[in-house]
Amino acid sequence: YRDVKDLTCVALFKLRVESLEFRVEDLPVYAIAWTTTPWTLPSNTALCVGPNIDYVLLKTVHPYTEEPCQILMAKALVGTMFKETPEVVAEFKGSELVGIEYEQLIPWVNPGEGAFRIIAGDYVTTEDGTGIVHIAPTFGADDKRVAAAAGIPPLQLIDKDGKPQPMVDRTGKFFRIEDLDPEFVKNCMDVEAYRPYAGQFVKNAYDPTKTEKDKSLDVDI
Repeated sequence: YRDVKDLTCVALFKLRVESLEFRVEDLPVYAIAWTTTPWTLPSNTALCVGPNIDYVLLKTVHPYTEEPCQILMAKALVGTMFKETPEVVAEFKGSELVGIEYEQLIPWVNPGEGAFRIIAGDYVTTEDGTGIVHIAPTFGADDKRVAAAAGIPPLQLIDKDGKPQPMVDRTGKFFRIEDLDPEFVKNCMDVEAYRPYAGQFVKNAYDPTKTEKDKSLDVDI
């Protein structure tokens, strides 16, 4: 038995301007989400907020590019993400954010209509993270429940037998392209973007050739 260790990640999801009812300046707006399972990010199809949680829109800089931007997150957790509190330009209840659309973070696979929206979930808290939860319906019971209730499709692949599958096979690897339905691959996948990751184990603990000291796929993602 080998322990499975997770690398945490803060991901920024760019909101679609046309779906926003608020704009303060001509700056990109991101919803920021924290996850302990970066390997599930390619299967993201929704972001979840707590309907009664207070959220703020912050004027700051992108933590990875240092370009000016606005960031949306839970008010109670700002101090855990920023050493100095950025300018607060607007405040919202989570219920006011439901329906906002965002751009697919890792567009390897098209899940179909209805994905990439902010939804509400009663299990979201401000105990840690950002108050915004990354939702991958194929990899979590809560994710599946809130996504289904909001009409969010799961991100699934079609295997060569015509069966829908999560992106990760039962051995813990991203599906190999040759094990997928050719028509699905042609019509619904960015093969060149996905190809470098196809067949790779999502966790070192699943790979008999690696140890926890080796770089994990989470880092590449």
